Amino acid sequence: MIAFLADEHIPFATIRKLREAGFTVVSVSEEYTSATDEAILQIANERSLVILTNDSDFGDLIFRDNLPFTSGLIYFRLEQFRPEEMSQLLLMHIRELGSEFENRFSIISRRKFRQRRL
Repeated sequence: MIAFLADEHIPFATIRKLREAGFTVVSVSEEYTSATDEAILQIANERSLVILTNDSDFGDLIFRDNLPFTSGLIYFRLEQFRPEEMSQLLLMHIRELGSEFENRFSIISRRKFRQRRL
């Protein structure tokens, strides 16, 4: 089963809902406080965790700066959102649509879903 690394800006309500749904979710806020984005990429690679984030800087690090990263990243492009909305969107993609996230850079918004292989 897929396991996640939730960036520090992911609401705890999202983390809790994913955990309740049976997923392993490692929280940067709980385990890696003040970790840099580069360190988060490295942790995700080492632990085979798919990053959950709403920080667009990760795309720059992966594609512009060519930092080695293969685990997977989900970028939520949501300007304003309810705390549980991220988990609802993600669970819909996993359970209803069968979306896969390992080894992919994924962008989830309310109306669009895009992926690019890493």
